[in-house]
Amino acid sequence: MTYVAVISEDAESDFSIHFPDVPGCFTRGATRDQACRFAAETLAFHLQRYAANGLPMPLTHSLEAVGAQPEHRGATLVLVEPTALVTDG
Repeated sequence: MTYVAVISEDAESDFSIHFPDVPGCFTRGATRDQACRFAAETLAFHLQRYAANGLPMPLTHSLEAVGAQPEHRGATLVLVEPTALVTDG
């Protein structure tokens, strides 16, 4: 399952990413590639928390639907698939 991520370039040249469909899920990186890599890990962590708490997975919206929202018009949007996190156990 993939989620739409919104990429923003900050004034200090960092890149931040947030997921409109997953409240509170955001990260940043020094480069766009690093931010995208961190985004996949952060998304996986958040989705694992949903599962661990017995919550349904957040619904996903299409790139078009997210891009049509006024606050995201003109933003860089990418699809991100959560990475598998390795846990001890």
